[in-house]
Amino acid sequence: MSLTLAWEHPIILSEEATKLGSKSRTKQSNKLNRMPQLIPFYFLNQLSFSFLTLLILIYVFSKYILPLFTFQQVIRMYITKLSKKA
Repeated sequence: MSLTLAWEHPIILSEEATKLGSKSRTKQSNKLNRMPQLIPFYFLNQLSFSFLTLLILIYVFSKYILPLFTFQQVIRMYITKLSKKA
């Protein structure tokens, strides 16, 4: 048996490489390899949902959470003024 080089049997080597490569792929990468035109839509989907999440967080914090801290500080100031008068 002699050592075969890559340029002697390119078809056999490419078939072996595809067999080895197909076993190690996951379903997600396999889908992207078959349909590469969907890659920008995955990015836009991730981008849009991150902006939507950011907007929802800003609204919830400004409407419900941050006013409670302000109200708490006002109550503390009122209690300390009452304790100084007594």
